[in-house]
Amino acid sequence: MEAPVLVIVGVVLAVGGIWSARLVLVCAGAGAAWLVADAFGASLGTSALVAAASGLLALLVGVLASRVLFFVVGLVVGAVVGARLFTILDTGDASILLAVVFVPAVAVVGGVALERWRDRLIGWATAIGGSALVLAGLGRTDSGARVVGDPGDYGEQAISVAAWVLLAVLARVVQRRVAGSRGGRSS
Repeated sequence: MEAPVLVIVGVVLAVGGIWSARLVLVCAGAGAAWLVADAFGASLGTSALVAAASGLLALLVGVLASRVLFFVVGLVVGAVVGARLFTILDTGDASILLAVVFVPAVAVVGGVALERWRDRLIGWATAIGGSALVLAGLGRTDSGARVVGDPGDYGEQAISVAAWVLLAVLARVVQRRVAGSRGGRSS
């Protein structure tokens, strides 16, 4: 059940996130927490509980901080990107200290960037974050797709990053096409 949930949350974030900041907050908060919990070997139940609590917490923080909403959205999506990069670059000896420093650092960079360039980056931020979750889920569905979800060596890491970039670009293209057909925002 874990893999399909990650894929669904990732698709919703990657394609639909551009239209709802609240949706982005819940999906990205839950996805980031799930990826970090999974990196440390948490059980399915623990991962789901941590993800649900983090999704709700991200939504609460976003609603309370509506004046800085784009910063918060960028912060949470940045956490997804940081968690995904952490899992891709991890060579099997996951360090809690490194995760505690790396993931929030990438999250802050995402928050600052999205606050500053919100109209130009919101589509890309949601496409990149959602694609990270989709690939993490796909990597858990089949042993042949493990390379994109949990790469082992440098070659697999390169393949995983290339798949991530390709899927993010595809999600962004879908966002633009759907926005164009709906007469909506396509920034």
